[in-house]
Amino acid sequence: MLTDIAKATGEVGLGLHMGKAKLLSNGIGRMTTSRKVTVLNKEVEVLPPWKATAYLGKDLCLSNVHDAEIESRVRKAWAKFNKFKSELCDTAFSLNLRLRLFNAVVTQTMMYGSAAWAMTCERETRLNTTQRKMLRSIIGTKRAPDEEEDDGIENFVTWMKRSTAKVRDAMIEADIPDWVELQRQKKWTFTGRTLARADKSWTELMITSNIQGKRRDGRPLKRWSDDIVAFLTGMYSPDCAKTDSWTTVSECKAVWVMHAYDFARQHWH
Repeated sequence: MLTDIAKATGEVGLGLHMGKAKLLSNGIGRMTTSRKVTVLNKEVEVLPPWKATAYLGKDLCLSNVHDAEIESRVRKAWAKFNKFKSELCDTAFSLNLRLRLFNAVVTQTMMYGSAAWAMTCERETRLNTTQRKMLRSIIGTKRAPDEEEDDGIENFVTWMKRSTAKVRDAMIEADIPDWVELQRQKKWTFTGRTLARADKSWTELMITSNIQGKRRDGRPLKRWSDDIVAFLTGMYSPDCAKTDSWTTVSECKAVWVMHAYDFARQHWH
């Protein structure tokens, strides 16, 4: 297929950059061990299922899709944090200004494309710990003298609880959103806007489609819509577990918007 694309683009005066082109492998079928293929006398790398490649600002792979993307976002968020670290941690500026800068540059980097994530408790914990660690560095909570007398676990836990409480208070005062709740809000808003479209876009078809067939044995993976289905099932009835049932809630925009806050704040895992 890649050869056909390369020939078709060549007919209109375009060309593929074989150095940037990557082939993703799902590890199933023949030639799964091959790491290079030849296309028009040029080698193209074949990536194994667990390896990701950059595509439209995201890390794309065929194994652990959401974990790979979240870890990529965390790395990019830390890179953005370190870029502005001198301003973020400079006490010459007010804490409110530094937190606003954090929200403008680091939070936006972390949340890019987050509406498409299927979240689990572990993934939400990853977001929480990353945000808290960054904010502790900005606020500069130091250990008290009695906490420095002994390097034991108990004193460290006491300092962590105190610094985390201080971070939480600063977030509330400066109106800094919690990353987990912000991700849920983005997901809820994205779902409502997508289902409200009348052009039958591919994003709507992906949300409303029912995949037929049998899955592999074992515990099923977390699906993107599971959070929304669980929330609406608790709010209305078990019938919301059906795709054609829970999607009808979005037909009333006022009701959908009304539930956004509750969806972001409640816990259903």
